[in-house]
Amino acid sequence: MDILKGTSLVLSGNVLARFFGFLATVYLARVLGNQGYGSYVFYITILSY
Repeated sequence: MDILKGTSLVLSGNVLARFFGFLATVYLARVLGNQGYGSYVFYITILSY
């Protein structure tokens, strides 16, 4: 059970990391969007996931 619990913890951590990475990239895209780069960064983000 400990191995299973550890695996689920790692998986949930990975999901959290990807979620926060996604939020950070969306924020970056909005900031860069003011200079006209937003949609470009956003498409790269979607393709990378």
